[in-house]
Amino acid sequence: MFGRPLSPLLTEAIFFSAIGAVVLSLGWRTRLAPLLRTIGLATYPLYLIHDTFGTLILRYVLDLGAGRYEALSVAIAACVGASLAIAPVLEPPLQTVVKRVFDQYYQLSGALMQPR
Repeated sequence: MFGRPLSPLLTEAIFFSAIGAVVLSLGWRTRLAPLLRTIGLATYPLYLIHDTFGTLILRYVLDLGAGRYEALSVAIAACVGASLAIAPVLEPPLQTVVKRVFDQYYQLSGALMQPR
């Protein structure tokens, strides 16, 4: 797979499968909704950590003597696992703290900007 271009048919199948999944998800109201929401929320932390954290894990596993595909698999699993932990566990408390800080800053700046 690496070094060879993807078949146009495979690319189109992936694209239309994704579109189909989006269309089907519009009507889903099931027990899976919270899980699907968490997976969706985990995409942003994954975007933020995949490069740095993934490279760190990849190099570490390669240094342990694993092959490149094994190291890549471990790095992908670690990044996805970390993002799935960050989204529901770490992100909500951090949002609360950041909102408080910005609210206090906004109130302080508003008070300082009042005409005398």
